[in-house]
Amino acid sequence: MRIAKIRELEGSSTVSFEDAAEQVIRRASKTLTGITGFQILKKSAKVESGKVTEYFVRIGLIFELAPNLESHW
Repeated sequence: MRIAKIRELEGSSTVSFEDAAEQVIRRASKTLTGITGFQILKKSAKVESGKVTEYFVRIGLIFELAPNLESHW
């Protein structure tokens, strides 16, 4: 049986929405194992003087939970 969890995380980049998502995944993979995918939940950007200066994303990071090892009493 496969069980997965979705965790919402946010990140930003001065390059692009894609880079912001990659930064979130790269950072999350340092502490989470079993990451299998993600979905973009929200995008926004900061604009200064008519130019986009920062991209923000909120992602739903999907990862599998470790199998539940049943104890034998």
